[in-house]
Amino acid sequence: GRVDALVARFRAAHPDVEVVAETAWTAPNVAGLLAGRLDAAFVRPPVDEPALLCRTVDTEELVLAVPAGHPLAAGRRRIGRPEVVDLPAVMWPRENGPGMFDRTIAQVWPRGGFRLVRQEPDDEQLLRAVAQGDVVAAVPAGRARALRLPGVRLRRFTAPTPTVEVGLAWPAENRNPALHALLALLD
Repeated sequence: GRVDALVARFRAAHPDVEVVAETAWTAPNVAGLLAGRLDAAFVRPPVDEPALLCRTVDTEELVLAVPAGHPLAAGRRRIGRPEVVDLPAVMWPRENGPGMFDRTIAQVWPRGGFRLVRQEPDDEQLLRAVAQGDVVAAVPAGRARALRLPGVRLRRFTAPTPTVEVGLAWPAENRNPALHALLALLD
């Protein structure tokens, strides 16, 4: 995706700069930025921290992951919002990324009816839960397609298409030249 491409371009343009890549949820990434441990981090906006700046790097469609045997999996191209109301759903813990969690619920269940029956730590575990046949999950399309789990069908939503963003966040006061070189690649 665009995130990987951005990092690759930065590494190629600045081979002398050490890029230490870590994978973490938005919440620990924000904590690392605020503590001065990280110069920049990819996050899922919105990030409600006045000390941090954030630029959108990519926008990704949310899709509904349903068990292969579910009625919504059969011969359907797109799913309407009313059809997901009150379906048992699996999601990751809100504290991992409150902005993305709330944005997902607001777009997929705009009139309520989000019925959380299970929590799992990450997208792969969400999809494994769906494959077991008793829950649905709203997940970013790219990640869901990359994981491609057997027993899971991905269905797009009818318009308006729900989306989540990937942002690059950094402390407003950070003067690291490498950070500013990275930001220059965004323009």
